[in-house]
Amino acid sequence: MGSNRAKSVKYQAIGLACALFLAVSLTAFVAKQAVAQVGPHPVSRVLLIYENESTLTAAVEVAQGLRASMSKAMPADIEIYSEYLDTVRFPSPANVARLTDYLTSKYQGMTFDVILTIGPGALKFALDHRTAIGGGAPIVFGAVTDNSIRNNNLPADVKGVVSHFDVGKTIGLALTLQPDTKQIVVVTGSSAFDKSWQVSARATLRDAYSGVPVTYLSNLPIEGFMDAARNAADQTIFLVLTIFEDADGRKFIPRDAAGKIAAVARVPVYSVYSSYFGAGATAGYVGTFQAVGEQMGSLAARVLKGDLNASQTSFVGDGPLVDWLQVRHFGIDPERIPRNAEIVNFQPSVWERYRPQILAILAVIVLQTATIVALFFERRRKVRLQAELNLERLELAYISRTAQLGELSGALAHELNQPLTSILANAESGRRLLDSDPLDSGELREILGGSSRPYDGENGRP
Repeated sequence: MGSNRAKSVKYQAIGLACALFLAVSLTAFVAKQAVAQVGPHPVSRVLLIYENESTLTAAVEVAQGLRASMSKAMPADIEIYSEYLDTVRFPSPANVARLTDYLTSKYQGMTFDVILTIGPGALKFALDHRTAIGGGAPIVFGAVTDNSIRNNNLPADVKGVVSHFDVGKTIGLALTLQPDTKQIVVVTGSSAFDKSWQVSARATLRDAYSGVPVTYLSNLPIEGFMDAARNAADQTIFLVLTIFEDADGRKFIPRDAAGKIAAVARVPVYSVYSSYFGAGATAGYVGTFQAVGEQMGSLAARVLKGDLNASQTSFVGDGPLVDWLQVRHFGIDPERIPRNAEIVNFQPSVWERYRPQILAILAVIVLQTATIVALFFERRRKVRLQAELNLERLELAYISRTAQLGELSGALAHELNQPLTSILANAESGRRLLDSDPLDSGELREILGGSSRPYDGENGRP
């Protein structure tokens, strides 16, 4: 009986183990089939092509905007590759050809889902070589002006964000801040990009803008630009566009060149680039490069999802930007700053910064002062009342002593009156006895001896 029960338990355990093995095997098979049907999750590849080198402030700000936008809108499985052409400083066709060969070789066998270009040179490069480098991927561009793409017949799968870099509105803002301006000076460098900026500025400002003469400075060494800023006449607007290269062939990051000029300028320096703020620019009508990056990232995310219905171009928002430190440095009236302006480096006064705290402290001080004054007058009142009370106590004590003295003197007078009256009566009796005839010497002797018997006036006897 026991042996059969043991065998039954053994067979049940073996059956359970087999059932578990079959269940696990079936589950693994189903999972394997599901994975085989779905396949690996696709990875999106994005190629970023910057026109300039990586340390350019504008490139850094665009990258920040792209990073913020991509982290929100783009898929998680994404590979990003970045290239910096630096063709503004090295624009020769031979250098461009070397870059093309290098990138074609580097990305051989790879395909991209979208190419992002930053700057007009990067857009041109991508349009010319995207088949060899990016496998003909759609292009999303940014940090370009409307003028730079106006004459280009862009394909339908090339979309992007257009910046204004509005020279006219920047000068208009400068005239608002400096209404007594007598001269406008526009500064550009010697590179091809710098010269294109001078052409654009001349088309907008011409020889005079709003009745103010315009002078164009270019083809000077950096020291020449600095001397011009150092010796600028009062009531001058100094607009610095770009200096990638000076007349001596020296290469610059435009922000650094603008900073050198602003450091010695005796008049405010204006710019159409947000990247110049913090390096000495006073004001400008600008759109930030970070906003460019954010809009490019959102547009690229739509392209990665297969949505190619977005408009071919969209404009980055711009507006007046003012550096508070420069406004204070040059004594510009803050009331002239437009109400819609964004103010950077704002350093309010102590009153503006801590107004609620100051008001609270003043209220506490006033209450404390009022309390102290009230306590002071209360103490004076108590001292005065105490003095009056002490005086009244002295008066009461004086009155009490006077009353006691009166009672004492009355009692004393009463005590003195009786013997004095007896003495007087005896003296009177003695005088009468002296006048009587015959003289009663015994009785007189008795009276003078101090007898206290009363005197009988009628009989002349005691």
